[in-house]
Amino acid sequence: FIAAAVLLEKHFAPGFQNVLVWDNQPVKPESTPFTLYLNADKPWPALAVLLFFMGPKQPIAFSLLQTGRQWHQALSLALLPVCIMLVVVIGLALSTGFIRWQPAWPDIAWLFLLNNLLITSLAEGALLRGFLQSMLIRHLSGYAWGAAVAIVLPALIHSIAHYPASLPYMGLVFVASTFYGWIYQRSKSLEMAVLGQWLLNSCHFLFFSYP
Repeated sequence: FIAAAVLLEKHFAPGFQNVLVWDNQPVKPESTPFTLYLNADKPWPALAVLLFFMGPKQPIAFSLLQTGRQWHQALSLALLPVCIMLVVVIGLALSTGFIRWQPAWPDIAWLFLLNNLLITSLAEGALLRGFLQSMLIRHLSGYAWGAAVAIVLPALIHSIAHYPASLPYMGLVFVASTFYGWIYQRSKSLEMAVLGQWLLNSCHFLFFSYP
């Protein structure tokens, strides 16, 4: 499953024609050129995780939210790490000069936001949190350091997956992904981890230079 997921996530699997919707153009006047695809291959590992590993009867670690009360509890637990994440990650990106204040509503905003939620954030969250982190939680729960490893290892893999990007960018990805893992373990909810990632990406896209 992991091998197949990597091939699909990195677009190495044959037979997919991903749709190009924004071709190497800046989304804002002072931003660098950006390319956006609607990927048909990337969602499949996430769908497998949701169907086979996170059901209410036999979840690896935490099942998907089922009731309004569960949603309310998960949102309450996720609020603190999400707020800290936005301050820390955006603060680091601004202080290092990686992004600049540049609020705007680009022409592809709606498409970007939907794509980032339903494909990017869900696909990465389901694989790294719903599968990998859940497996680590399940098998390392008896160790004092188990919870930390379950957060850090998926974050490290997430960062390495962005190679050959610059080291500062990979560092920011690692910090952000560590927060996604904290959100997941604190709220016991994949939905909160996905929404946290999407919220950070959306703030970056709408209020700062992108990418």
